[in-house]
Amino acid sequence: MTKFYIFIISMLLWAGIASAQCKGFIFKIKDGKLTKNDNSGNFRGSITDNATDFDCNDDYVFVVKNDGKLSKYDFSGNHRGSITSEVNKVRVAGDYLIVTKAKGNIYKFDFSGNNRGSL
Repeated sequence: MTKFYIFIISMLLWAGIASAQCKGFIFKIKDGKLTKNDNSGNFRGSITDNATDFDCNDDYVFVVKNDGKLSKYDFSGNHRGSITSEVNKVRVAGDYLIVTKAKGNIYKFDFSGNNRGSL
């Protein structure tokens, strides 16, 4: 039952978020490109292409690519490592990433890519 509630809450959060703000930047996906804008809406660069979902914390931007790989980038767009594959959605929750895989299973990862269990 707990899994069901977490899933419903996650779906509501994901449906309501079209952009995310971290470190004073607003990130958006448009035509697969993850862009970085300032609070006035001025373009400040892009992080990567082929993005389908993302979230961020104060150190990294976590990006789901259209091939299902979850990677982390710094705010300059430099690739800082891969987390896992077969991913549909990602959300930062405190010190962990909540990852929904392609088959609907939900997992918790630390920012280094270590699997910390399923939900």
